[in-house]
Amino acid sequence: KVYLPYLTVSGPSAGRVRFLINAGPDYDPYTIYASGETRAWVRAHYWRMIVFPPYFDPHTTWYPDAWAYKGLYAIYTNHGEWDRHAHPEAWFLHDAGGNRLFNEFDCPDPRPNPNAPCAMWAADIGNAEFRAHWIAEARAILAHSYRGLYLDYVNMTLDEITDGNGNVATPIDPHTGQPMTLAAWQQYMAEFTEAIHAAFPDKEIVHNVLWWYGSPASNSAIARQVRAADFVALQRGINDIGLRWGSVFGDFLRFSDTVHDQGRGVLFQVDPMDDSSKLVTGPNEREYDLAGWLLISNGRDGYFGYLSSTPDDWWRGYQLDLGAALGARYTWSGQVLRRDFRCGMVLVNPPNAPNQVISLPGTYTTMDGRSVTT
Repeated sequence: KVYLPYLTVSGPSAGRVRFLINAGPDYDPYTIYASGETRAWVRAHYWRMIVFPPYFDPHTTWYPDAWAYKGLYAIYTNHGEWDRHAHPEAWFLHDAGGNRLFNEFDCPDPRPNPNAPCAMWAADIGNAEFRAHWIAEARAILAHSYRGLYLDYVNMTLDEITDGNGNVATPIDPHTGQPMTLAAWQQYMAEFTEAIHAAFPDKEIVHNVLWWYGSPASNSAIARQVRAADFVALQRGINDIGLRWGSVFGDFLRFSDTVHDQGRGVLFQVDPMDDSSKLVTGPNEREYDLAGWLLISNGRDGYFGYLSSTPDDWWRGYQLDLGAALGARYTWSGQVLRRDFRCGMVLVNPPNAPNQVISLPGTYTTMDGRSVTT
């Protein structure tokens, strides 16, 4: 059977959910403005929180397991401090015409301001002064007793660097004077993440990555980048609208395996919205994605589910503990993936695969408490 929930197993296990949240403004009633009772609930239920300094700085006294958010190569267009440095332009990436380039994320559409159409310029992560300044900023943040850093935009691709109008733009490499190559960008990224890891060896470091641009099993720069983290975050988990039955879905799961092979943990971080701003996480998707995480969990990994994750609306599945895994996932009954645990099993039909009806090897209890044999 699957015993639901609250099964006590000593020590971490692959079948136990380690739940985290991205504590944006929606969570303020449960963090910033919370009562002592609510804060005790948060400490008991949230393994980690992703938070935003300096807003959260005073609150690490009651929640010491927070990761401070910081963009890796983002120079925010409303951050005037950067332009007060003696040589600011050396810290920005430029196109062949000398124009500053942007991180494509959070670019408004339509883009009303041609001088700064996006929220973030793209930094030259190969610049030693930029790296030193970034690390100094991180050190000042971590002085407020954060458990570690959550690094966004750890992108091992140039495709996210644009001209601000939605067009991918190849920067000129300031260190060669030539158009930047992908190999050079990945080398700079590996070096920079290694420098961050070396600067804070006692802090947890999380990399939010775009997994489909390469595997640490076949790309040495990506392997270096992964080893410079403690955890690698995969946004949307298996609810990502780009995942489909076949090689893409298999590649996603194998990427998680290769992160484990590097000795690092994996986070499924399920966002509430896809790129079309449509809600993609309902009750069925919630259970489906958690099952996908259990296919790869090794006892060190973490899980973030957006839906039903507050004290006022808490899904008991986030406290699930199936105990120790009895082995790795395997294909069972057609294309369905199965993994067995001491206290139950997980079955996942790949995204977009045909529906199947399967006879179970006994009577099982579902997450919503129903007894089923198929």
